[in-house]
Amino acid sequence: MARKSGFTLIELMVTVAIASIVLLAGVPSLIEFIRHSRASQQASYVSSALQVARMSAIDSAQVIGVCPAKADLSACSTSWDDAIMIFIDADNSKTFNSGDTVIHSVEAAPESITRSFNNGTVIQYQAEGHTTQFGTFKICDSSKEAAYARSVVINLQGRIKLSKDYNGNGVHEYPSGTELSCVASSGAS
Repeated sequence: MARKSGFTLIELMVTVAIASIVLLAGVPSLIEFIRHSRASQQASYVSSALQVARMSAIDSAQVIGVCPAKADLSACSTSWDDAIMIFIDADNSKTFNSGDTVIHSVEAAPESITRSFNNGTVIQYQAEGHTTQFGTFKICDSSKEAAYARSVVINLQGRIKLSKDYNGNGVHEYPSGTELSCVASSGAS
């Protein structure tokens, strides 16, 4: 009689049980990794858009505007969760008009991420690369947990600085050292 090769039902059940335990242990870490990655990605998108705007202003010696935009890039909107549009502000109006030209755009934030800016809905870079709309972009995950918060700070010279976890506690801080928070507060960030 020939010997048959294969797995017994017991061996298969043990293998499935071990695989399930390993997967269950790894899923929370994977979810945390994805949340960290999404927040960091959005901070990088905002930072890159601002850097493109600043360099375009300097290179072209023109005023460059940055604003949240409607999906078709036909006008500025009021929510930084929308697409971000970078445009030549030919008439220095701080808004996108028919005579202005779009030079770059960034896609809208995913539903699990919110982006906000604490100084209006239009940022203008002057030909020298500086701006009067300095402030802070805050990027938050839908969980509102501080561990997934990121910030992009614009100073008066138009330079950009990303938040970092300076003290190694798992929460990013503003350049001043204050921990980021996605919970609404009455104080300014």
